[in-house]
Amino acid sequence: MRSFAIFLAAGACALLQSPVLAWHSGPHMIVASIARSQLSALVQLKVDYILGLWRGQYPNYATMERASVWLDDINGKGPPYRQPARRFDFLQVFRFMHGVNIPYNPEGIQLQGLDAFLPIYERSAEYLLDLAWEGLKATTPTTEKLEDPFCSVPPPLSHFAAAGYLEGTVNSPDSNLLEPSIPEEIQASTSLSTSSRSQAVQDGGAPVGTLLSLNFFLRILIHLMADIHQPLHSVLAFSPAFPKGDRFGSEIPLILPDGRSTNLHAFWDGAGSVYMKHLDEYDDREIAAEAQRIMEDFPKERVQGRLTPELLAPNFRKIAEESHRFAAELAYREFNFRTFTRADLPYIPSSGYVSDVRLASRLQIAVAGYRLGAALEELSAFLPVPDFVQNGASNE
Repeated sequence: MRSFAIFLAAGACALLQSPVLAWHSGPHMIVASIARSQLSALVQLKVDYILGLWRGQYPNYATMERASVWLDDINGKGPPYRQPARRFDFLQVFRFMHGVNIPYNPEGIQLQGLDAFLPIYERSAEYLLDLAWEGLKATTPTTEKLEDPFCSVPPPLSHFAAAGYLEGTVNSPDSNLLEPSIPEEIQASTSLSTSSRSQAVQDGGAPVGTLLSLNFFLRILIHLMADIHQPLHSVLAFSPAFPKGDRFGSEIPLILPDGRSTNLHAFWDGAGSVYMKHLDEYDDREIAAEAQRIMEDFPKERVQGRLTPELLAPNFRKIAEESHRFAAELAYREFNFRTFTRADLPYIPSSGYVSDVRLASRLQIAVAGYRLGAALEELSAFLPVPDFVQNGASNE
């Protein structure tokens, strides 16, 4: 894709001058941090309030940035491949649904069994994202009956904390994050919430959306929106050497120029093995700072052509297909699948390939963050306003 190559060339100098951190779950958290920078203070409040309602069970996954890693960690095998603070969930039911299984078959070999029917919608991140989007769109924007009285949940944020959001000082790397119209926005959302509550009572029905479903759908959206921007999450390569596919690159062992061993998929998961730290080894300020650097390298204006409506949520298949094309162009560019055999493994990428993967990953992280921000803004009208914000607005 010509546009992708142009972005790589244009960003090369910026990459050389931009320091990077190193942690394994970094890309997910950075995407979430970039998304946060695109949100109004009220939307940040809504999202953090919902995620925070699970703080009792998941104390380390209660903000947008930390919750972005939750869907990986609940399968009990990692990342972060460490002992948890409590117990492993071991919920592996979603383990193989973090990508869209679009086949890449440059040699046109005959695919066997279910592979001949790829991509399989119900076995993909696209399916989960569609369910999450529909579920969040169906939510009644009220806190009525939302918090579980039988669960220990944290107290709501203090009015002082809410004021911090209104001043743009809480989790906001940009002093221009909040527009002066936010008090009116809060009042409008409060009215919407009250209206919805009254309508639900009048109709004799119950509000839609529970503590479980809202948290679950938000965490799926935040995590998988990032995943479908990782090119190796949207491609299954088939060739004479891989007649059953390469499992998103995980069956291609790779040795980095410095001697470290990994596989092609994991190499891309770490944005070129740059972000290798564990969840508990990062600092929130480092995440925000790295997100800011990436946004400076790839400002929203530069990628505006990739933020058109057809490439925003809920068009998840279009996004995955875009990532698939990137994978075909870059991820496998040093492979000649016609002559390649497993005897050619492990793969030793060139230094140019490593540099281009790291640059391309930063670009994808930026675009994913902007798109996630747009998705959360669109969904915000369906999310409840925390009671303490409603009470604060009504007292003004």
